[in-house]
Amino acid sequence: MKNFIFFFLLSLFIFSQKNIIDDNDLKQGYWELYFPRTDEVISEKGFFIDDKEDGMWVRFHNNGNIREIVNFKDGLIYGTRILLDKKGKLTLQENYKLNNLHGGGIALPSEVFTKGIQIANLITNVLEC
Repeated sequence: MKNFIFFFLLSLFIFSQKNIIDDNDLKQGYWELYFPRTDEVISEKGFFIDDKEDGMWVRFHNNGNIREIVNFKDGLIYGTRILLDKKGKLTLQENYKLNNLHGGGIALPSEVFTKGIQIANLITNVLEC
């Protein structure tokens, strides 16, 4: 129970600190970016380390549905990149190494994923491969 409380508080702290620019004018930590002319609809979110994307980034359509899930390592695309259409249908999966397409892409059958419920299962399955 103590571990759960610790991780809950740690997560709360990490995600409450967002869009930080350090003393060297470099983006650091968790960032949320918004569509132009609005502060309500997130266009993408993820982490920066020294002004470079790092880890999993999620990008959204303007209707709030997930558009893309892409992994970065030191600012370069590395790992699985997944594209979804505005209705949440999975359209493409690709694998990258250091910003280069690795092994081609796979156009996937139309399966509906909405607001991260089933997409979470897909991400888990992709990361386990």
